[in-house]
Amino acid sequence: MVIISVYNLAGQSIKTLAASTLPPGNHQLQWDGTDDAGHPVGSGTYVCALRAGNRTFHQKMLLLR
Repeated sequence: MVIISVYNLAGQSIKTLAASTLPPGNHQLQWDGTDDAGHPVGSGTYVCALRAGNRTFHQKMLLLR
């Protein structure tokens, strides 16, 4: 099971990009800059979190509008 989510710097969940079982290998996802309700979010720094099993990886992202 893989969960990929976007958070703001306050730690609030903005959008869940994936929550499913994925086969091994390379995968690509694209975030359209909206929240879970479909509303555009503002420019700024966000954090993408990938959770797979008992491991979590974080990557900062910069959204410019």
